[in-house]
Amino acid sequence: MILKPKKVTTKFEYPLDPDNQTMASYEAPIYSRDYKGDPRAQILPATTLFQYPFPKGTAIRCDQSFDGLNSSISESDRTHTGLEAFAVDFSMPIGTQVCAAREGIVVEVISNFADYSQDPYSPIESDKGRENKIKILHSDNTYSTYAHIKQNSSRVTVGRKVAIGDIICLSGHNGYSTGPHLHFEVSKSNDEGKFQTLEFSFNDGHGNPITPQVGTSYTRI
Repeated sequence: MILKPKKVTTKFEYPLDPDNQTMASYEAPIYSRDYKGDPRAQILPATTLFQYPFPKGTAIRCDQSFDGLNSSISESDRTHTGLEAFAVDFSMPIGTQVCAAREGIVVEVISNFADYSQDPYSPIESDKGRENKIKILHSDNTYSTYAHIKQNSSRVTVGRKVAIGDIICLSGHNGYSTGPHLHFEVSKSNDEGKFQTLEFSFNDGHGNPITPQVGTSYTRI
């Protein structure tokens, strides 16, 4: 059973004792867990295309795409594996405007981590989880995440509705990052309460689906 916030459902009832109209004594173990999201979520409609998360007229290079897809990165250095297999890294100078790729509601904003001055930077294990990010919930219960954004650059707050193309922050260089870039992914919550990335497509500007190829630059039109 999955119970959405502010919803009530009845799964079973305990009868009253017929003699004194009080609840009879019953013992039954009840196990529950709660986590964000819906593990049944999927991108809907299936033809949904995401807009490139940067301003119009800007050419941005793809540095890492879906796991194993024409990647120039050695297998040992790839970070888009497992739960993050379907994610894209766009190379961006610190301070590049980041735009919402799809409309939704902001559900998480983290922007307190400082950006690295070194480029390239050699991240260490403890850097994982220390990235600034914005997470947006969509109408189909999937999420889009914009990670490694510049410290204190968020232009949105939790609960804010955003439209596709809205400027939401600036790109940065923090967390488990070797250089300034934007990490973008679409995800859902899985049965373990973790976020699992979903395969998605960008809009090439003419209504055609496209998956970025490593080493190729893309311009939002």
